[in-house]
Amino acid sequence: MTSEEEKRLRDLDARLSGEVSIQLQATDDSRSALFRAFCEELTDAAPKVRVFEERRDERTAPRMRINPGLHYHALPLGAELEPFLQALTYLDGQPPPGPLPFQDEIDAMAFSADLRLYVAPQCRFCPSVVRQLLPLPFSSPRIQLAIIDGLLFPEMAEEHKIQSVPTVILDGEFRWTGSLNMQELVSVLLNRDPARLTLSSLENMMTEGNAGQLAALILKAGALFPTFIELLTHPHFSVRLGAMVVMEELIERNPEVAIQTVRPLWERFPQADPQIQGDILYVLGELGARDMVSNIGEVLNGDYDVEVKEAAREALEKIR
Repeated sequence: MTSEEEKRLRDLDARLSGEVSIQLQATDDSRSALFRAFCEELTDAAPKVRVFEERRDERTAPRMRINPGLHYHALPLGAELEPFLQALTYLDGQPPPGPLPFQDEIDAMAFSADLRLYVAPQCRFCPSVVRQLLPLPFSSPRIQLAIIDGLLFPEMAEEHKIQSVPTVILDGEFRWTGSLNMQELVSVLLNRDPARLTLSSLENMMTEGNAGQLAALILKAGALFPTFIELLTHPHFSVRLGAMVVMEELIERNPEVAIQTVRPLWERFPQADPQIQGDILYVLGELGARDMVSNIGEVLNGDYDVEVKEAAREALEKIR
């Protein structure tokens, strides 16, 4: 950090009414060291800011978690520092200047939104777009905002084919590059087709305890969402658990929709880890999937873990 950046941090510390806490979510990725160094300088200059480190899955990119909906895959230095400090004042309970002109619309959102803002250190216009979006994850628990340095994380920029910054991506589908019309973005937030939600958006719904919300959306649509099967076979148990809660609701209220999961689940069964195989068998049992009796029977006589065979036995008992 420069001496000017350190001074701005000291000024922030003087403005904070008390301690605020953020998380450094580190991984085995070598870029975690850059985030640790930034957080050390941050807390040295602004002692009221507490940073707690948490280990994440080694396959994920390191980040700073400012609140449940705001994440930084970026080191906010230079012109990006001021919006970051603004976010810390929001944590301190200092609201944005004036009421949000679109708060009523945000409150009316029917389901979660996954926003990703790609920035770069030398981008002159990026900080203003950060400031525009910053209030959103503080105004609604349904909005996730990730601020990503496309130069520091080129693999993430490549995933979304980022050619210039600032670029905003909503649900992996809608895109704004350059200046951002907030009313247009809010309008899209309100009028999205829930069946086209990305896996990331659905994952967030599961980990945030919004399984009932997803079940209601599927029931209203009368058909499974294309990415729902990925939740039932997700590597993280917390996501699978939420998806199974959704399944229980679908089985009870619309079994015709729920039964649509049978074939896609069985197609994934051979390559799945034993824990996921057990969960697949549990779902098939809850569905009463009579067409799968012979397939499940083969598991009992096949080369599978003891726990998987036990899950197969329990599934057959429920079906019969």
